[in-house]
Amino acid sequence: MSETWGAGIFQNASGEDIKNYYMAMLKRGASDDEAYDASLKVLKNFTDEESRSNAIIGLAYTMWKYGRINDNVRDLLNEALGYENRRVWNSKNKEKQRSKNIVKLQNDLSVDVERKKVPIYKPFITDWKAGDVYYFKLNEDGVYVPDDFKGYYVIMLIVSVYQKDWDVRYINSDISQVRFYMLNHKPLNVEEIHDSVPICFRKPLIDPIGINHSVVFSGYFCERSKNKRPKDLTFLGRYDENDRIKQLYQNNALILFWGDLLEKELIQGFGNTIDLIKEHKNKTDGLK
Repeated sequence: MSETWGAGIFQNASGEDIKNYYMAMLKRGASDDEAYDASLKVLKNFTDEESRSNAIIGLAYTMWKYGRINDNVRDLLNEALGYENRRVWNSKNKEKQRSKNIVKLQNDLSVDVERKKVPIYKPFITDWKAGDVYYFKLNEDGVYVPDDFKGYYVIMLIVSVYQKDWDVRYINSDISQVRFYMLNHKPLNVEEIHDSVPICFRKPLIDPIGINHSVVFSGYFCERSKNKRPKDLTFLGRYDENDRIKQLYQNNALILFWGDLLEKELIQGFGNTIDLIKEHKNKTDGLK
């Protein structure tokens, strides 16, 4: 299967990948030479002509756009353009559009642009630890909070914390897997987890093409800063049953961010759990 899906400069896996890598190096604080040298090492991974040419073109355009193109990458670009001249496309329309894009690329790169400053990206490091338990009150003025849920509280159990490049490609930030529980009063201790309603983000289902999706109780919590957290987010204590926490880990989880949509997901998840309880009760009653 071809790595190229379109005629655009970055409508291919290699060009997009090396662009992200080069920009990540600059955002980490690497010098221009360091970012370029590191990208050349990545370029060696693209061994066939198509992926190598896509990567060279992607790198050259990105370096030019930020005012960092050099003679070495221009020489590499000539190599890639040689391949473009003999490249075979399975679509005449794509071939025609690609030719236009390559001409535009050459015209763009013939004019030097001013060097642009690239802000240093600061990865988010969380203060949460696996086993920590927090709680907050549902926002009574929230768009998705019905009257029935006024006065409800949410308990958060941090199942695990790890690093992933979820925000900026090739730069890892902390991401937390969290389980949520809901109750109709302010929790006093972590043991109230066991008397709360666990939030089910997705019930088990079979989609239209026949894929079986398992139940999802966990969320991957993504934060760029602590500023979006509820003002009343409060540390409740530690849930120290390590073996139990390991059992709670799920490979599939919902991506979550703070805000009204989180509260919508929580309330829908509450309803999912109630539905599962009813379904289970109906099944067990039917066996009697």
